[in-house]
Amino acid sequence: FGGIPVYHSKEALDNKKIKQRHTYHAQILQQPLQQGAAAFKTDDLRFYDKEPDFGKYYIVADPATDPELSTNPGRLDSTVMWLVKACAGRRIYIIDMIRDKIGNKKKWSQLKDWHARYDIMDTGYEEFATQKDREYFKEKMEEERFYFKITPLKHNRGSKPERIGILADYFSEGKIYLPRNLMRLTRDRGVVDLISEFINDEYMKYPMTEHDDMLDALA
Repeated sequence: FGGIPVYHSKEALDNKKIKQRHTYHAQILQQPLQQGAAAFKTDDLRFYDKEPDFGKYYIVADPATDPELSTNPGRLDSTVMWLVKACAGRRIYIIDMIRDKIGNKKKWSQLKDWHARYDIMDTGYEEFATQKDREYFKEKMEEERFYFKITPLKHNRGSKPERIGILADYFSEGKIYLPRNLMRLTRDRGVVDLISEFINDEYMKYPMTEHDDMLDALA
């Protein structure tokens, strides 16, 4: 990391160390085991008080197994859904989110609520989600005559650490803006501030964190 450069100028590598902090070890030094060092920094966090007037809304979802269908309820992952607003300059504003152990009924209710309140351009749903999710949503759309577009999201940008590394670059460039707090009633944790959970449980601890579901879903 501090060696004498051969194929690049020192200035070029110093710039890469700043802009590609998370991927620098893997891509430049070919040492991926060190790639997580200082991936996310407090100074890179940006907050907003007023949502921008112009932009396009999107939903990205990384669902977990329905608790009612799980054979091991004690080891359930959380479903994570982000409602984001894409604005000029490739800026991303976090509008709303959920992180909870919920079933298909609650997933549908949340997606329907967001589509009713916002002009959603598209809903990205993790491709390898259970077939039961997609079947349930199709049934509810026909039953309630409430339709919206769902696009399968493929993991076509490398491994999870590489995807989260790209997300780290967005934060380091000041492209992602968070609300100052986001209170939500959850199934097991009561009322929580999801922004505080995101920062303290995942953002500041990655990669030494027990869960990275919020980071992975946003990536």
